[in-house]
Amino acid sequence: MKIVATIESLFPSLSKTEKKIAKYVLEQFEKIGYQTLQEISQHLKVGEASILRFCRKIGLSGFNELKLVVSKEDNKEEVFQNYTDHIRTSIHQTIDYTYAMQNIDLLNEAVYTIYKSKRLFLYGVGSSGISAQEAQSKFLRYGKLCFMLQDSHFQMMSASITKEDDVIVIFSLSGYTKEIVEVAQIAKQNNTKIIAITNHMLSPLAKLADIVLISMGKESPMTGGSLSAKISQLYIVDILSTGYRLVDKEQANLMKIKTAKAILSKSIEE
Repeated sequence: MKIVATIESLFPSLSKTEKKIAKYVLEQFEKIGYQTLQEISQHLKVGEASILRFCRKIGLSGFNELKLVVSKEDNKEEVFQNYTDHIRTSIHQTIDYTYAMQNIDLLNEAVYTIYKSKRLFLYGVGSSGISAQEAQSKFLRYGKLCFMLQDSHFQMMSASITKEDDVIVIFSLSGYTKEIVEVAQIAKQNNTKIIAITNHMLSPLAKLADIVLISMGKESPMTGGSLSAKISQLYIVDILSTGYRLVDKEQANLMKIKTAKAILSKSIEE
């Protein structure tokens, strides 16, 4: 692979810190596309500027290009006969990894925070918007009035008028999406509770959130919108909505019946 060959050829001329970074890239090649600059910096205990200098020394413009190049070169061609097994294994691993990252006390805190909220807002852009939409469907069926917004402008407007007794659940795999971080900053000024569902606990979004729930669906620049990434988010949605129902089962079941009847009557009319 070209990038590997480039690093190996330049290795003798690298500084001590750069060699440390180079070894990590070569040894953890498959992980680089899914990690952030901050995560690698903290893991290696080297400055982010050192990583950026290393990227430029190997002929790249910066860390984002390194992730893109690594993702392209690590994008192995799947064997046609085994692609169904590959997808099944990926989905199973995603759920197992996401389950392993959950803390029951934190989940219960998130559930009760949502339960006690006056208004619930659900934000997500791109494929994360699909997870926000599914969350709206789940909570509405249990009687929780909520507002799902995918457009960043509407997210900012609604965040600006939230209050202390409102809750915003934000879906973002990276936690670095500029618009999403700006929305969280706006809501934070109103002391609105923020629950972040993200892959990266060190991301700007996670730092702004009151509660962080870690999803583990892998997504690199070459696999944007991957099914496993959404499944990781949807798994957490199912946990939160089920927990919400269990807080007041009688009321939740009553609301589920009412919403089901409304949908059923509509279907009969059609």
